Amino acid sequence: MALLKIELATGKETQLIPFSDRVIGLPTVQGDTIFFTSSYRSSDETWAFVESSKQTFRVATHPTGFYQAVYDANSKRLIASNFTADGYRLAAIRNASLGWYPLQSKEDALPDIYAVKALQQEKYTTLENIATRDFPVKKYRKTFNLLNFHSWRPEYSDPEITVTLLGQNVLNTLQTDLYYTYNRNESSHKAGGNVIYGGWFVQPLAGASQTWDRTVALNRTPNSNVDTSVTYKEFNVNAGLRLPLNFSSGKQYRYLTATATINSQSVAGTGAYKRFINNQTFNYWQGRLQYSGQIQKAVQQIYPHWAQTLLLQYRRTVTRLTANQFLANGSLYLPGFHLTHNIIVTAAYQHRDTLRQYAFANNFPFSRGYSAVDFPRMFRLGSNYHFPLVYPDWGVANIVYFKRLRANAFHDVSWAKSLRTGSTFTFNSVGGELFFDTKWWNQQDVSFGVRYSRLLDYKTLGISQANHWEIILPIGLFQ
Repeated sequence: MALLKIELATGKETQLIPFSDRVIGLPTVQGDTIFFTSSYRSSDETWAFVESSKQTFRVATHPTGFYQAVYDANSKRLIASNFTADGYRLAAIRNASLGWYPLQSKEDALPDIYAVKALQQEKYTTLENIATRDFPVKKYRKTFNLLNFHSWRPEYSDPEITVTLLGQNVLNTLQTDLYYTYNRNESSHKAGGNVIYGGWFVQPLAGASQTWDRTVALNRTPNSNVDTSVTYKEFNVNAGLRLPLNFSSGKQYRYLTATATINSQSVAGTGAYKRFINNQTFNYWQGRLQYSGQIQKAVQQIYPHWAQTLLLQYRRTVTRLTANQFLANGSLYLPGFHLTHNIIVTAAYQHRDTLRQYAFANNFPFSRGYSAVDFPRMFRLGSNYHFPLVYPDWGVANIVYFKRLRANAFHDVSWAKSLRTGSTFTFNSVGGELFFDTKWWNQQDVSFGVRYSRLLDYKTLGISQANHWEIILPIGLFQ
């Protein structure tokens, strides 16, 4: 490598440092002096070429190297980037500690093992004796490793907890996932799978799922305040289209995904539910609009200081049954009172029909601590303050690593309205959460914790105890 000066107007080249077995880079020009990093023997050093004297000097050395050096004339010191076990840091070297050793022009920096003698070893003709072969050209099979499962992801989107096994083929045109979901509103379990073809701008998708133990409350008579809970199972197959859009720019990541599917639903129940709807199959369509936007966040920040999420979902039957449901759910992430703190404001709204010929899954994020209800009209506001407590930086046998212990103080309030009676019910809760942010097998980030909720309106649902404790299962908000 060499260091050249090129006159842009004429293209004239002047060789400042001649070619030699040396790695140089990161030059900075200050007056008639060029500081740069050069490899020399066992480290990367800061050198300087002074054009007025046409001489090269070794200026500063360190076992782990100096990079991107500049000279601070006011303080008479050299400032450079230095690598440490904790990452890069800025180093300041006073004039008295600078070497300014003149360099012998013929002295090379790289040992012979990396330079000329490396080509003069025994059997250096090995590469010359490799036989020439012709390999046939053929099309790459798009079905190669079609079901290529590569990772799993836990996710919590209140009120559903999901664990997903993710897969993608080698050409990145087919995405597959197998999942299990628990809905805490209905105490139901669902297992299923989806496939999405990504070879087109608008992506076709298909899926199937089986749900067990769906529990809903049904009024015995129109004027009765007593509800009957019934349990049943469902099988669903669906197909549709998805349009994923990426509007990211600058510091902001923005994603918008629109999905529309047609679903065939088979319902099987026993007892009271058989008399209510009977075992049958019907169709419905579903539209979803999901948006997420966030700025970049530092490693020690829990969430970004500015982020938004929004989900709009509408479901409606298209056969002789009449049922519909609309859900809106959103969050706003704001900075807290410290650089690593977050304020999160959430809101949700859900409305459904009152005929109850069929009840869609209740995905409304109800006030924490309460058992969810399913009223025709429901609205919720929530506030959270997340802050870190300690960074243990501690692991066990390369299995689990504890990155952070953090807390969250929250307040939730939900309003539920009965269209039959016109009554409105309020559900307030306050409390705190303690989270453990961990990494398992040095690969998978997993957060879990405990939650305490104080139910301020616990008597509304006939609950005998105002204090409620929960285990928070693994979650993942930003993927």
